[in-house]
Order: sequence, then structure tokens, then C-alpha cells
Amino acid sequence: MATAEMLDLPPAPVVPRPRTLVVGTALGCAAVAGFFAALISIYVGQRQQTLGAGETWIPSGTIELTPGVFMWFTSLLSIVWMQWAIYAIARDIRKHAFVALSLVAIFGISMINQTAYYFVDMDFPVDTNAASTLLYTIVGSHMVLMIVVVVAAVFVGLRTLAGNYSSRNTDGLVSVALIWYLMVAIYTAIWYIIYVTK
Repeated sequence: MATAEMLDLPPAPVVPRPRTLVVGTALGCAAVAGFFAALISIYVGQRQQTLGAGETWIPSGTIELTPGVFMWFTSLLSIVWMQWAIYAIARDIRKHAFVALSLVAIFGISMINQTAYYFVDMDFPVDTNAASTLLYTIVGSHMVLMIVVVVAAVFVGLRTLAGNYSSRNTDGLVSVALIWYLMVAIYTAIWYIIYVTK
């Protein structure tokens, strides 16, 4: 039976939230990074074999460099907005975090649009040779990653505006930021290895 002394005890201290979402996202990002590292290494190996045999890998003029450069600068600029979102939510400024995540989503949508433009502009059928198959596999997989992270940014942005995230709970924003930074790093590799060096 409970006594009066037991009922007058102070409440238990608040246990810090386990960062399971961030840890799970980091593990998922590691898996995605491994997937793209494998694809890009296969691409580079096949390219070296083809060029070593004196054959053409990707015909000249197939890939324009200018759109890829704009996409790269767009992705680099989006890192600033993503960091702004984390900075704002860490200080409980939800409106700024929402605006920053909205800008990140707009940058992501513009990158998805530019990738779709690349697919149409290349005029390089997917079944031409190993180069076209690998190019569409890598860039298409990256486009799927971009779509996923834009949807995640919109979802987290709406939850932030609704008050589900605050300075005490930033895990959702940090998780989306991890995926976003990975997406930018992968695009940097794609831009240099596929678009620039071809």
C-alpha cells in the first residue's frame, strides 16, 4: 500500500530521447552510399575497358555540360538552406525552418526537372551499349533518391509547421538533412565522373 511519503516524491527526470531515427537514417545512408559506390565503380571499370580497347564509350556531344553545372551549383546552394532549417528549429523558429525546407524542396524539384531534361536531351537510347545502360541506371537511381528526399523534406516541413519538431526534438530534420547531404555528395560524384569526364 502506498504511503503519503511515497506520493510526495518529485517526478522522475526526463530521459533523453534515443536518437533511433537519426541512427537508422545514418545506416540507411551508408547502404545507399554503398549502392552508388558499387554502380559508379562498375561504370568506371567498364569505361576503362572500353576506352582501353579503342572504342567509343559515350559519343561526343551526347551530354551537355552546362545543365549539369547548374544542377551542381543548385545542389551546393541547397545545403545552405538545409542547414538554415536545422539552425532555425534548434532555436524554435518554426516558420524559418518551414521556409528553409520549402526552399530545399523547390531546389530538389528543380533538380528533378533538370534530370528529366537530361534524359530527353541526351538522345542516347538506354539499350545502345553498356555506357547507356549504366548511365541511365545511375542517374535514374539518383533521380529516385531525389524524389524520396524531396517528399521527406515536404513531410518534415509540414510537421515542423504543425509543431511536431522543436529544439527538444530535431531528429526528423537532422535525418532529412543527412539524406540531403548524401544526395548532394552522390550528385557531385555523378557530375564529375559521368557528365564531365564522360
